[in-house]
Amino acid sequence: MKTYELFVDLSNERAKELEGKRIIVTNPPGGAEALALDIQEVEEIPLQGFKIPLNEISKLKNALIVPLSDSASRRRVWQTLLVYVFLSPSRISTFFIRGWRLDIIRNMILSTQKVTGIAPTVNRLSNIGGNIKQGAVLIGLKLVYDLPKILILTAVGYHYIEFILDWLTFIFGNAIGSSSATFDSMIDDTQFKVSLAFSFQVLFILIYSFFVTPMFKINEIKYAKGNIELKDFFKAEEIIDSYKKYKKYKMSTLQVYIWDLLVTGASWFFGFFLVIFFPWLYFIINPLYKLLFKHWPKAYGYGLLGKKMEANGDI
Repeated sequence: MKTYELFVDLSNERAKELEGKRIIVTNPPGGAEALALDIQEVEEIPLQGFKIPLNEISKLKNALIVPLSDSASRRRVWQTLLVYVFLSPSRISTFFIRGWRLDIIRNMILSTQKVTGIAPTVNRLSNIGGNIKQGAVLIGLKLVYDLPKILILTAVGYHYIEFILDWLTFIFGNAIGSSSATFDSMIDDTQFKVSLAFSFQVLFILIYSFFVTPMFKINEIKYAKGNIELKDFFKAEEIIDSYKKYKKYKMSTLQVYIWDLLVTGASWFFGFFLVIFFPWLYFIINPLYKLLFKHWPKAYGYGLLGKKMEANGDI
């Protein structure tokens, strides 16, 4: 007897209506035989405060044990680690690991296996070179997507030059006795301007990132599946399509994006901790930690999102 996984986004009310029922799918995708789907028990988990989909993030914790769960996966992870460490001094590792993560997403979407075969093979120069090239292109594409953010933040950043000029004027003016401003008033004025500019920057980054980055990731998932080409990242119809999919899978997409932020933040914190307290261990431990607890979990989360979209026929 075969067991199929089918992901369907339903409201809690609709899911409750279907609970305990059997649905017969007479014409499933791919021309397979009719399927009998049993709707399991539905449990609603209450959320406090903002309704952020943190309840599902617990499922993503499986990403922390998957890469070491069998001998084949462990061997590929150690191979990847050696390449990652070797390329780190030249910073080419940034491009390599980015392409490697895309391969994980692709393997998770296309593979019928749960664990074995998900980790990409990097035992050939062609694999390594392909990942570097693929990663460089993706980073370039993301940079273009982030260009409006960079330009606006740069424009706001120029405001800090005004603070420097104000202080130079104040210091020079006091030196020649022509300044009427007091030290306390300059401090108060600068603190207010800096706080206002910084608050705007943080708010803008949050709003922009929560709209643009997940949409870019959906384009990346479609590219991993083979639905689009690189040039399609900038086509209006593909951007609109990704936005519609973002809206349809907003809870799943946001939970993966939050997971992305969590593991990235944890990696930065751990790296900072090593540099401050154990600098001699940084270049030994940090690559292993980042591979297992940052890059793999991020790719695994977006791979799960891709599998859900693929199972529902949306990619």
